Amino acid sequence: MRVELAAAAEAEIEEATAWYLAQGLDPEHGARLAERFLDALEGAMSLVADRPQLYAEIEPGVRRAMLRGFPYSLIFAFDHASVLVLAVMHYKRIPGYWRERTR
Repeated sequence: MRVELAAAAEAEIEEATAWYLAQGLDPEHGARLAERFLDALEGAMSLVADRPQLYAEIEPGVRRAMLRGFPYSLIFAFDHASVLVLAVMHYKRIPGYWRERTR
């Protein structure tokens, strides 16, 4: 199944990646953290694309998949042809801030 990112989700990915790049004792450490985050994100998106129905429905038509090793979740909706990632939500964000992004 095809995975699409809402523009706001893309911005959240860029923001999180920039934050991880800025962490660590040296630039290489930050780069490794950012790479691990992007790998975890890619892995979660791949799993969601394969079997979106396996993930918990948190609201009607909206599901959540947690990223392994990072305090983020993919918030997504899907239909017969595609998955739409509505948000890449940090656990400390206000729950439900993404609601206006639903299809």
